[in-house]
Amino acid sequence: MGTGILRGSAWRYTRCRRACAQQQILEIKTIVPNEIAQAHRLAEKLDARLLAAASATAVLQAWCEEFGIGEGAVIARCSSRIPSADDEMFADEWLGVGAEPRSYRKVRLMRGGVVLSDAENWFLPQRLTADMRAALAETETPFGTVVKALKPTRETILSRICFSPDEKALPDVILEHRALLRDGAGAPLAVVREHYRATLLRTR
Repeated sequence: MGTGILRGSAWRYTRCRRACAQQQILEIKTIVPNEIAQAHRLAEKLDARLLAAASATAVLQAWCEEFGIGEGAVIARCSSRIPSADDEMFADEWLGVGAEPRSYRKVRLMRGGVVLSDAENWFLPQRLTADMRAALAETETPFGTVVKALKPTRETILSRICFSPDEKALPDVILEHRALLRDGAGAPLAVVREHYRATLLRTR
């Protein structure tokens, strides 16, 4: 009799464990996609703000303050000033070939040590003031902040969310933008290629 009770208890315990394991699998299947879908909605929100703004830096600053990402001002940490030949072809298409000298600046936009995006910027230095050129060469001030006095506008070339709502995990890059920047008179200033990081969707 005692053995029968023990076997019955063990059977019920095993069955319970299996049921719990199955429930955990169901939770993983239902919760994770919901989190990715929520992240996708956030990416759409960020994309819309960037499309409507004249400065990506201003959007990132406001976004980080709203969602508690990093601390302080957004900075641009330069990693390269020499583009590849393939990259130059992209700039040629939008700024023209040999019309006037242009400069290149590849930066990582950060806030309080948190990497927000990677950006490549080809700009026409002769259309900037001497102080602006010096700031871009010597400081970590983002391009949009440096040229703010020129009242720049952004003309979107490409906007792409880099994942779908049913992905199993977020990619490192969640959003790509390419844009032509013009001054207040409509003259081209720069062309940019930006890759926004998943850290922007990991909100508090």
